[in-house]
Amino acid sequence: MISLNVLAIAASLLCCQQNDTIPAGATAILKSYPDFCVEYKDNKIIFKDGTSMVYDDNREKSFDEKLDDSDIEEMFSIPYDMDGNPEYLADAGRSRCEALFKKMYGSSQAEAQRKLGKVNWFGQSLLFTTVNGADKQLKKVADELAKHPEYSQIHEECWYL
Repeated sequence: MISLNVLAIAASLLCCQQNDTIPAGATAILKSYPDFCVEYKDNKIIFKDGTSMVYDDNREKSFDEKLDDSDIEEMFSIPYDMDGNPEYLADAGRSRCEALFKKMYGSSQAEAQRKLGKVNWFGQSLLFTTVNGADKQLKKVADELAKHPEYSQIHEECWYL
């Protein structure tokens, strides 16, 4: 999940809070998922369909508990190490709020599959989520890479990773 790593970096750069009422992680969620998340209010992320989800459950959790039962805030609780050498049990972005992602991408395999679109990835038809326009962004990446023939070997190697 590339986007979550981008969110972790964004939250780290925003410091603790953007202003007195909206935590940096909530701001990152709102900016990164505008098709679903529209507002932060009273410790909740508000979705376009009118439902909401608690941002911070205010429970103290061990590292393992954060991995198994993460709220949205905990996805941003460990600063992203820009040097690439995280300390033990300090790897940003590992905590995932499963409920948030099921809300956006689908709570079942069938629901998630209904949200897939085809992207031409160097002659291959790749299924990729349409949620938040991710498929369109991947197409932009492919289009940009196609302008650089010096990367053609990388395109081929990507299929073997």
